[in-house]
Amino acid sequence: MNAMNKTPLSKFLFSLILTISVCGLFFLQACNSSLSGSSGGQGKVNVHMTDSPAANIEALTVNIVRIEAHKNGADSTSGWQVISDSSETVNILNLTNGKTRLIGSQNLDAGSYSQIRLVLGSNNTITVAGQTFPITIPSGAQTGIKINANIDVKAHENFNLLLDFNAAQSVHMTGMGNGRYMLKPVIHAVNVQMDGNIKGTVQPASAKAVLYAVMGQDTTSSYADTTNGNFKIVGLAPGTYNLTVHSRNSNYADSTLTNLAVNSGDTLNVGTVALK
Repeated sequence: MNAMNKTPLSKFLFSLILTISVCGLFFLQACNSSLSGSSGGQGKVNVHMTDSPAANIEALTVNIVRIEAHKNGADSTSGWQVISDSSETVNILNLTNGKTRLIGSQNLDAGSYSQIRLVLGSNNTITVAGQTFPITIPSGAQTGIKINANIDVKAHENFNLLLDFNAAQSVHMTGMGNGRYMLKPVIHAVNVQMDGNIKGTVQPASAKAVLYAVMGQDTTSSYADTTNGNFKIVGLAPGTYNLTVHSRNSNYADSTLTNLAVNSGDTLNVGTVALK
């Protein structure tokens, strides 16, 4: 009698253990999916700003109230994801010579984004010859300033985007000598991981050098520090450049360095450029 009951009982226990094991496996998978779902499928986008120099402008202050990114394939309304909605005022002329400032950081869904939008507030000013004037920005507060970008967000990774603001090309006087200025921003979006930089020192520092990195039709500029002569030009697409060093001091002649190879993600140090 005991021998006859032993086999069914063993089968029952085996089935029970198998059922518990399978249920446990599904439970663990569900837990893992739930835990990873809180941060999975997202990467962090960090938006930095820098500026190319502008002669005769002493300060250019912009009030950024929101930064957004538009995801490829999404519609024109719901496709915008917020990177920052905290208002901050930035004097972009403090961001020359390789200096950058983080203006927004946020986790976004993984995928490709084709545009960045800066929405500006009303506290925007320009300082020229010691006088500060308000500066108008068409559509800055309504539709925002849209900048084409190539942002590839990968899960659990950082993507660093650099917005290179060209102040010289962005500021326009709307009337001669009336203190009225308009800002039509010229901003270039740079993938920090992909682009390179050029740095070095111009001597003497009293030459007050302006530097131009030229590749084909593209030109990126910077000032050398008037105290130590150091300079850095950031956000350069990989390629071969000519570097023109222009002296604003008439006692020194200009100089040009040719065939400078800039590699992706690297900084090329050209050393000291001595002006004659």
